[in-house]
Amino acid sequence: MAGAALQRAGTARQLGLSRRDRDVSLADLSRGWLAAAQARPGLQAQAFAAVDALRDRALLAAFAWWIERGAAARSSSLVELLAARREGEWGTAAQARSPALLQRHAVALAGLRDEGTMWAELLSPVGADLDGARALLHGPGEALLLTTWAGQTLWAQLVMFDPDQDRLLSLGSSATIAPLLSRAQAALRDLQDPCDLSPLSAVLLEPLWSELEACERVLVVADGPLALLPFEALPMPGGPLPGRPWAERCRISYGTSGQRLIDLQQRVAQPSATREGGLHINQAGRFSDGVEPALLSRLRPRF
Repeated sequence: MAGAALQRAGTARQLGLSRRDRDVSLADLSRGWLAAAQARPGLQAQAFAAVDALRDRALLAAFAWWIERGAAARSSSLVELLAARREGEWGTAAQARSPALLQRHAVALAGLRDEGTMWAELLSPVGADLDGARALLHGPGEALLLTTWAGQTLWAQLVMFDPDQDRLLSLGSSATIAPLLSRAQAALRDLQDPCDLSPLSAVLLEPLWSELEACERVLVVADGPLALLPFEALPMPGGPLPGRPWAERCRISYGTSGQRLIDLQQRVAQPSATREGGLHINQAGRFSDGVEPALLSRLRPRF
């Protein structure tokens, strides 16, 4: 057990994903980008790509244990890239690294890209282009909702078919939201619990409901503790069916990042299937009129 933990930590350090990086630096970077974009709308496209790349870096941290357990051995380019990142000077600022080391790293990264695997994307994420993410939407009735657990603050980005309707806002302190989420997750595990998700809906949906109410399909990219929340079970804060599960009026799809959803759209051969994004939850036709929100999360696996 201890040996496996040390292996995971070692790999994370090689990839530039130490515990401090994961828990502090990535959150601080996300919060900084989002706050800057809120203050200066001209930065929204840059912030969108930067925060999306940080989502993929967090995803890479989760894969670090897998790399150490043998996946790297199957790719000489990946082995070489990890070896370059083990060099002491790799931990310094980029401008302080030697040209030889930078060239060695670039060659290994190019080799990974030539292999056509996802390792290059995971090890050097660039983040989704805002226009590319908007292209996932096929009409005014669709939206992309991204939530970012940025340290002490929870942020929401709403990308609409009409760029003038985009929203970027803070949803409040994560310290306030965390206990609501913890109680909801505990209730969702108990089939006998009535599971009142309205407090979470008031935080997550209500501030954006003027845009979301008319949507028939929403792609959700949620990171941090929100990644396993069944958004489709959140009660609607308004409209003709207030208090009923969101899934009764809207198809909810999931992805781990904007770039992953774009990649999926490009790789799926059938055009009709690309519209599904990640895992999707059907609208009311799939459920009886009396379905309870507490049951919705148990009708499917998340990932």
